[in-house]
Amino acid sequence: MDKAAIPFKPIGVIHSPYTDAGDAPMQGVFKPEVGGMVEVFPEYEDGLMDIDGFSHLILIYYFHKAEHYSLITTPYL
Repeated sequence: MDKAAIPFKPIGVIHSPYTDAGDAPMQGVFKPEVGGMVEVFPEYEDGLMDIDGFSHLILIYYFHKAEHYSLITTPYL
């Protein structure tokens, strides 16, 4: 199998009030009063046409500041 990299270009930025991962809740439901913001770069705004008719959006994001990860983990609960 070819393991070539798949290059991608961000179309926006997700902004959060949390600057430290330890301060962020495990799930957003535990801090419903705290909001974030999605900024879509101007050249991609036309792709948002008519989204107000939908109840959900799926955001695919890249944790570019993550320092480490594990391929094996134990579920919290």
